[in-house]
Amino acid sequence: HLKLNGFFSFPEGTEEETIKKMIGLNGLVILYGTARGIVAQATANCLHGKFILPSVNFIELVKKKAQPVRKPQGKRTR
Repeated sequence: HLKLNGFFSFPEGTEEETIKKMIGLNGLVILYGTARGIVAQATANCLHGKFILPSVNFIELVKKKAQPVRKPQGKRTR
């Protein structure tokens, strides 16, 4: 189990919406990259060999999360 917390700072006057967008994507990418390094280093000398977390396209994940969920269109019965 690995848990990371990130603390990010922004210049004074940065709009709240900009901060949310930046942390939502950039913070995620930064922390995941850190997690990949920690896991690889921690498992490097294990008998089974180094475990490398896969690369992830977070831009696509964030886009999917931002899209509204559509309910499947089924046939209507009367």
